[in-house]
Amino acid sequence: MDERPPDIAGEAAGAQPPERPHGVELEQGAAASVSGIEVELEQSAAAMVRAENAEVEESAVFMLFGRQVDLRRSNVFLLVAPSVKGDARILFDWRGALILVGGIAVIRAIFRLWPRREKESKYRRLVSRLRSAKLKPS
Repeated sequence: MDERPPDIAGEAAGAQPPERPHGVELEQGAAASVSGIEVELEQSAAAMVRAENAEVEESAVFMLFGRQVDLRRSNVFLLVAPSVKGDARILFDWRGALILVGGIAVIRAIFRLWPRREKESKYRRLVSRLRSAKLKPS
């Protein structure tokens, strides 16, 4: 007997993960998330696209995950795909994003090791000024 606790999707109850739709088309629109086996975007904007095969034409996408991606005159911020063809402006592919995150982590680690000076509080400065002027703080 399986003693594992059921997951959030209800695996123990026999629930299946939701299936992605086969074909999704978005023309002159905007979407937060687009997911499907075949996804086509034309003159659109999307925050996240997940697809087996994606065709993006004259569109802007923040994150694009897919197996085969065809880009035509499009802008993509982060692209993760093994097969890409077409012309597009891609800011980061998965390797570039990995290098950027690694560089930021190294810089943060260096600054954490940097010795910090003790900041003098306003109250302490006032007290030291009053003491040097031979006055008593109230």
